[in-house]
Amino acid sequence: MERWKPIWIATLYISDAIAQKIQLKHNVDVDTLVSYLICNHAVRGKLIESADHGERILIYVRLSHDRYIRAYIDVVDPDYSAYSLRTACVTSQIPIVGR
Repeated sequence: MERWKPIWIATLYISDAIAQKIQLKHNVDVDTLVSYLICNHAVRGKLIESADHGERILIYVRLSHDRYIRAYIDVVDPDYSAYSLRTACVTSQIPIVGR
């Protein structure tokens, strides 16, 4: 199992459809995601694969003492640390795959 490693996100693409889905389904504001995910050295992630979604990166970052942002992103351009957001939510646990 791959270990959690730092993920530097310089650019995060968020489509209007994804932004609307995250707001309606998970009640997470896109401005909050941008402020916590872009250029934050505390973001950690790991590459995961599933039959339904394919290969993507699971990331997390702490919001407060007991709250974390959990998100799934795709690599757009690794040379420029550019990613595309697939989904995100706020959780009370660090996301551990297989837990």
